[in-house]
Amino acid sequence: MKTHHFAVLLMKFPVNFLQIFDKLIIYSESLLASVVLSFLGAFFLLQNAQPFLAFLLVIVTLIIIGFLKWESKNTLKTVIADLEKQKEKLSMERQEILAKLQIREHSNQTANINLLQKDQQKREQLFFKKQSLQEVNEQYEHMCQELDKWDYMNASFQEALQSWATEGKYPLNLEAQHYLKLLKVMEEIKQKQRQLTYLNEKLAILDNEVKEFENKVDNLCRKNSISSDSKNYLQMIERLSLFLKKEQETEAQLNRLLDQQQQLVENIESTKTKHGQFKNEIQKLFQMANVETEEEFRQKGKAWLESQQIKEQLRGCKSQLSPIVESEAELKQLEKDVIQYKDHFDEKLEQLEKQMNEIRSKGKIQQEQLAKINLDIKELEEGDSYSSSLHNFENEKGILNAEVKKWAFHRTVQLLIDEAKKVYEKERQPHVIKEATRMFRFMTNGEYVQLFAPINEQRLVVERSDSLRFQPNELSQGTKEQLYLSIRLALATVHSKQTPFPIFIDDIFVNFDAKRRLKAMELLKEMSNQHQIIFFTCHPFMAEEISNEYFSLDVTEQPSQPLKVNTFS
Repeated sequence: MKTHHFAVLLMKFPVNFLQIFDKLIIYSESLLASVVLSFLGAFFLLQNAQPFLAFLLVIVTLIIIGFLKWESKNTLKTVIADLEKQKEKLSMERQEILAKLQIREHSNQTANINLLQKDQQKREQLFFKKQSLQEVNEQYEHMCQELDKWDYMNASFQEALQSWATEGKYPLNLEAQHYLKLLKVMEEIKQKQRQLTYLNEKLAILDNEVKEFENKVDNLCRKNSISSDSKNYLQMIERLSLFLKKEQETEAQLNRLLDQQQQLVENIESTKTKHGQFKNEIQKLFQMANVETEEEFRQKGKAWLESQQIKEQLRGCKSQLSPIVESEAELKQLEKDVIQYKDHFDEKLEQLEKQMNEIRSKGKIQQEQLAKINLDIKELEEGDSYSSSLHNFENEKGILNAEVKKWAFHRTVQLLIDEAKKVYEKERQPHVIKEATRMFRFMTNGEYVQLFAPINEQRLVVERSDSLRFQPNELSQGTKEQLYLSIRLALATVHSKQTPFPIFIDDIFVNFDAKRRLKAMELLKEMSNQHQIIFFTCHPFMAEEISNEYFSLDVTEQPSQPLKVNTFS
C-alpha cells in the first residue's frame, strides 16, 4: 500500500523540474560537443598553418564554455530553489497523505472486520445451505423412490383398470376420472331404475288399494241396495255419500223423536200430577156446588157463569146506558130490542160452539198421534231391530269414513301425478318436441316440418310440408325409424345438457336407404361434438361407408358376434 502511494508521489513530480533537468542534460551535451568541435577545429587550423585562427577559435570556445557554465549555474540555482519549494510542498502533501493513510487504514480495518463478520455469516449460511441441500437431496431421493413406486402402482392400476373395463365391456383407454364419471352415471341410472321400480311397486300397491276400495264401494252399494256402475266409481261414492247423509238425517230425526218422546213422557208425568190435583179440586167443587156428576157441575157452573156474565153485562150496560137513557121507559124499550135480536145472537153462539168442537176434535187427533208415536217408541225400545240396526249403521258409517279418506288420499295422489304430468308436458316436453322437430326436419330434408304432442293424449302428430298431418302408424317404415331416432336423440340432448351421456346405437339404419342413412350420419356427426357415439352393426359395408364419409372408426369383429364399431369424432 505504501509503495503504491510513493509511486503516486513520483508521478506527481512537477513538470518544471523535469524540463530544467532536461535542459541541464542538453547544456552539458552541447558544452561537450562545443569543446570537442573547438579542439578539432583548432587542430585542423594548426595543421593548415593558421595558429591565429586556431587560437581565436579556442578563445571563442572558452568564452562559450564560460557562458554556458554561468547559465548552468543560474539554472541550477533556479532548480534548487524550485526543489526546495517542491520539497516543502511534498512534505505537506506527505503529511496529508499520511493522515489520509491512517484514516484509510482505520476504515480498512473496520471494513476488514465487517468483511470478516460477513464472511463468517456467509460461511454459516453456506453451512446451513449445505445441510438444507443435503436434506433436499434426501427428500428428492425419497420422492424419486416414491415416484418409482407410484409409477409401478399406476402401471398395475392401469393394467387392472383396463382388465376391469374389458371384463365389464366398458370403453377402453379412458382415464380413470372418465371411468369414475361413467360409474357415477351408471350409479345414477341404477338409482333412477330403483326409484322407477319403487314407484312402479308403489303404483301397483296404490292400484290394489284402489281396487280394494272399489270392491268395498261395490259391497256397500249392494248391502244398501244402491245402484252401482263399475265404470263410474265417483258417482257411486257420491251416492254412498248421499245415502250416508240420509242415514245421518234419519238418525238426527230419530234423536229428535227420542227427545220429543222424553219431553212427552215428562209432560205426561206432569199432566198426571196435575190431573190428581185437578181431581181433588173437582171433588171439592162438587161438594161446594152440591152436585155429583161433572155434567151437573158444568151445567151449574155454566149457569153461574152465565148469570155472572149477565150481571156483569147488565152492570156494564147500565153504566153505558146511564148517560143515554134518562128514564125507565127507554130502558124497557132497549130490552125489547134485545129480545128482538136474540136469534141473531144465538146463531153467533152456535158458530162459536162449532169452532170449539172442531178444536176439541183436532186435540183428540193429536192425542191419537201421540199415542201411536209412544207405541212405536215402545216397540223400538222393546225389540232388538233398532239396536242392531243402529250398531250396523255405526259400523258401516265408520267403514265408509275410512274408505272415503283412502279414496281422498288416492284421488289426491292421482291429481298430483296428473299435475306433474301436465308440468312435464308444458315445461320439458316442448323442449324435447322442439329438438326432435329440428332433427326430423333435417333427416327428411324438410319434407316433414313439425311434430305435435297433444296434452293429455298419448300420441304424436306429424305435419308434412304441404300442411297435411299424419299419425306415426301412417308413415313408411323408414320414416317411422327416422322419427324414432329423432325423438331418442332429442331426449338424450335435452336431458343430459349438464352431463352428456354416451349414446349407444344398435343397427338402427337397417331400413334406411343410402340417402336417409347419410343424413342420419350427418346428424350423428353433429351430436358427436357433445356426446360419445357408440355404434353397433353387423354390416361391414355400413362400417366402411361411415368410416369413409364421416368418422375415424375402430372396427373389431369377433366370431359369432356382431360387428362392433367404436366411433371417434
